[in-house]
Amino acid sequence: MKARRWTAALLSVALAGSLGLYALADPAEDAEDVDIGGTAESVETADARLARVTQTVKDTLDLDTEAYTGFQGGVSEQELGNVWDLWWQGDGVSLNVEALEDGAVVGYWYGDGKDSSTYTPGLPAFPKADVSLAKTAAEAFLSKVLGKGETVELEDPSTGQLRSSAVHFSGTISLDGLASPLTYDVTARGTDGVVTSFHRDAPSQTFLGGVPSPTPKIGKDAAAQSLKEVTELELIYVLPDPDARTAVLRYVPKAGGPFAVDAQTGEVVEPGQTTYFRANGAAAAEEMAADAGSRSSLTAVEQAGVEKLEGVLDQETLDARIRSEDAYQLEAYTVQSASYRLVKEDDGRGGEREVVLCTLRYSTGDGTRIPAWEAAYSGTGRAASERLYDRSFTVDARTGTVRSLWSAEYQTMDQEDGDHGPVLREDQAREIAEAYLGRLAGSAEGLDASSMALYDTDDRTAEGVSSYGFTFARVADGHPFPEDACTVRIDSATGAVSGVDYRWHEAVSFDRPDGLVSPEDALDAWMGTYEVVLAYRLLPKDLDPAVPSEARLIETGLRQFARLFLSYGLERDSESVYVGCPGIDAKTGRPVEEEEAGSDEIAYTDIDAAPAKA
Repeated sequence: MKARRWTAALLSVALAGSLGLYALADPAEDAEDVDIGGTAESVETADARLARVTQTVKDTLDLDTEAYTGFQGGVSEQELGNVWDLWWQGDGVSLNVEALEDGAVVGYWYGDGKDSSTYTPGLPAFPKADVSLAKTAAEAFLSKVLGKGETVELEDPSTGQLRSSAVHFSGTISLDGLASPLTYDVTARGTDGVVTSFHRDAPSQTFLGGVPSPTPKIGKDAAAQSLKEVTELELIYVLPDPDARTAVLRYVPKAGGPFAVDAQTGEVVEPGQTTYFRANGAAAAEEMAADAGSRSSLTAVEQAGVEKLEGVLDQETLDARIRSEDAYQLEAYTVQSASYRLVKEDDGRGGEREVVLCTLRYSTGDGTRIPAWEAAYSGTGRAASERLYDRSFTVDARTGTVRSLWSAEYQTMDQEDGDHGPVLREDQAREIAEAYLGRLAGSAEGLDASSMALYDTDDRTAEGVSSYGFTFARVADGHPFPEDACTVRIDSATGAVSGVDYRWHEAVSFDRPDGLVSPEDALDAWMGTYEVVLAYRLLPKDLDPAVPSEARLIETGLRQFARLFLSYGLERDSESVYVGCPGIDAKTGRPVEEEEAGSDEIAYTDIDAAPAKA
């Protein structure tokens, strides 16, 4: 959302003394009368707008700009409105302010060289910072820049940077006294109380519409019951720590959520991610694919050395072994690159082993028609595609066994070259995935398809993407062990295997499934680790082309954007021992506490005789 299109050149003026904004432009003189639909409408020119925004910023911050000798400003158009960047320069001082079209300050950076962390002779030291002074200055600054109904409560600051007296505060901005998704950070010096930086999320840049009423129509108890009804736990085996070799049973939340209850309607919703869905993500996918084969790769000389290692297969042999699996449907693909790397990995028995992996990147080439696509869409009345597709296989370089497969997936909505909705049904795709898993398990070390069952289904075709995903997990005593699992993605048009990822522990035992607490008791214990909190949260909203502001967002490729809604949700206090609780112990019925972090303190044992010990 930060992409910008500059619509005006930087407007600058050098000032001999004070900055007289009226000298930039007189809004009355610079206004132009434009006839729109038979009516005269006054339109501000860029320099008049700059003058207006700058004066508003000066008034808001009570700025004295007499000491500055230069000024410049520029505007950028963003998807949710214009953002102005204002710069003042003087003798050894600089100030940069970022503001919206109405003059609301969303960014502030001041520098005068008094808090530099550049090297100075002698031992480094922590300056004496007066936290209370910095806090008072930060609160005074925030009182100027926060809008109506916005408040913050400064939390414990962070300090301690060498040769710096900076005191940093960050947190959330409350709206009408309720927590919101808006955040801020502000830094002030603990020596003289000067604010050196500030940044905040602006409502107009974060969500559509205004701030709803803070008065709920639904009570907290009713919301808590609704949240409990939609919360599901499942009983699975887990390894209690990375070094464990015995899996234990634990009740954990099923995938989905977190859920929230609309405080006005009582409806249970799943806000999910607020990453905004675009209609066509092909360009980004192609860029990722272009890089997939080269990340963490060795140089040509190093690769030549690796290829000489005993038993390592060359590119042509590995390509042939990959193509021997018809399910990949690589007829129209050619190898674009191959990179070898030597890695250490868990051997599944508590130790490590060295393996050579090779990543081969395949591509159809730009504008290539794929025969499988032609066949899939034949007779459907829908067009096949002409575009670039990439696949990256990572294989064991000694055996050719596929370790993982990644494909550039396309969006199926609003494509200029046709509607690429699913051709296969989900059950058909599942049959293909199960058959492929059986063949993969025949070559992948330790992978036992006979002990696995379908654990999760990811139908991304509902989001306009091209594949179904099926995760098969290991099962012991009737309970899944998702830490041993294989995910297979199936192209929803051709039935090709387009994604593979698996992991397996060979030397693992399973605790006996006896003496377990009931699911009801486990759910009660799980809900007890949360508080039901009334707050403003974000919810994705379908854009309406009939609304001009939303139509502009649709033109950029967006189909959804967030709105703010008043809701109840489950949250844990940051100080709670359950803040990172992963589930409920199935035998004790108690929440599993987050593992205590190891001490970060450094112990010095060899400096007793050193003059710098202190």
